[in-house]
Amino acid sequence: MSPSHRTAIVTVLCAALVSVTGTASTDARSPPERAARRSAPMHAVSTRLTFNGASRTIPAGFLGLSVEVSEITRYELAGRAVDHVFGLLRSPGDGRLLLRVGGTSADHAWWYTAGKPAPAGVFTIGRPWVSGLAALVARDDLRVVLGLNLAVHSPALEVAFASAVQRALPRSTLAGLEIGNEPDLYEREQWLQRQRLATTERALPRRWTQAYSPGDYQADYESYAWAVRARLGPISLEAPDTTTPALAWLRAATGLRTLDPEIIAVHSYPLSTCWPKDSAEYPTVARLLAEHATVGLANSVRRAAQFAHEDHMTFRVTELNSVSCGGNTGVADSFATALWAPDALFELLSAGVDGVNVHLHPDSLNAPFQLTADGIRPLPELYGLALFAQLIGSHARLLDTNLHAPRGLHLKAWATRHGSVTAVLLIDKSDRDAEVSIPAAGRGAPPAVLRLLQAPSIRSVGEVVYAGRSIGSDGRWQGRATTSAARVGTHGEYHVRVPAMSAVTLTIRAGVRRGRRAILGTSRN
Repeated sequence: MSPSHRTAIVTVLCAALVSVTGTASTDARSPPERAARRSAPMHAVSTRLTFNGASRTIPAGFLGLSVEVSEITRYELAGRAVDHVFGLLRSPGDGRLLLRVGGTSADHAWWYTAGKPAPAGVFTIGRPWVSGLAALVARDDLRVVLGLNLAVHSPALEVAFASAVQRALPRSTLAGLEIGNEPDLYEREQWLQRQRLATTERALPRRWTQAYSPGDYQADYESYAWAVRARLGPISLEAPDTTTPALAWLRAATGLRTLDPEIIAVHSYPLSTCWPKDSAEYPTVARLLAEHATVGLANSVRRAAQFAHEDHMTFRVTELNSVSCGGNTGVADSFATALWAPDALFELLSAGVDGVNVHLHPDSLNAPFQLTADGIRPLPELYGLALFAQLIGSHARLLDTNLHAPRGLHLKAWATRHGSVTAVLLIDKSDRDAEVSIPAAGRGAPPAVLRLLQAPSIRSVGEVVYAGRSIGSDGRWQGRATTSAARVGTHGEYHVRVPAMSAVTLTIRAGVRRGRRAILGTSRN
């Protein structure tokens, strides 16, 4: 992620009741930053929860990961712990996990050319780098999207690089090529102008970054796309990988007929430490829990997804996380990210996004996990991502739900269905417990399995547990799984308690009734 990244999400929802297709939501005000545990409810307020049927099929390979070109070797050398983490994030029956290898460092990486020294700020990669990537891909059954260096303006160099990677990787695992990284920031990155080789396009102006425009990107993209297709054939292309979904940049990568990309790609972060501390975009726990960071995030890319689909292209957020520019202590590494992650991913799915790649850094606070000498250090976001991965998968569908709740209760509800299994996710971002009754298929329906995601505090970095288990330094679940059963009551409903600042998943082995009312109660101390 570029240090100068500026993501501005302007949609802030502050309504008392929010209800959108595929989700159920209540008060969008920022919840207090309080401990997750609350006492038993003293007063119940009734509301309704309905299941209206399937809304859309969840695209295969929806959840993927993103790694910097300069950092992929560290993940390869980390060994089995990383293998296990990748396994946690692979959705059941979803095939190979998609790994994007790109980021800011892609525009600073040179494929090794004998006798050609690299300028300052540029690093060379050669066959050992490629061999390490191939070993990781084979070991963890991955697919790869590879970022190419557009700043060097040498299609010949980058096609040679892509060809070497394609030959080294297991057959059919090079899923696509990404041409350039965040070209909408090139105008601010004058140091990129120093990248020149004998194969750099001769017509390139000396100060090419100045006033770099969508038209400039279109010419550069077209040059690379033509060279790639001529050498590698019909491989999938991604573009423009901009920091915002501005349509001018998206249009720059289209209208080129056979050279059009198969995937329209953008990057998105709801909050950033690149903003000043008095900015509304600077990360705090309250802002991360607010609808601005999930609904606002999804709304910011909704039109871009429509644009891609109108031209029969896939739309993917190829770089995503809660906080950009490295993150800040107590927010980017807090338990709040565990509640943010699945909610944000479901909001993006509901908005028409076909896939996301969560961006990793081996040492950063804004990563799901960090690399250590002993394996990994799991951060709370990893729990939210692993939970989400379990709720989607091959041929799963996102259900339409409607939840109407009183002011002050910030509860979100999502539901998926795969065959006869319905999974419900309830996220309570408020400081009050919620007691939810969910309609069952009838009094004879089997018990539902409940799993609780919780931590001592919304600011907790450690002591996160899901279904009684934690993730160890080896990337595996540790401890004995602890679940509970929700049985169908006399009125044909499951009753579920969701503690404040926590999440609960409910797995039902039979369908839920459509149009049934459900009761939800909140505690008032």
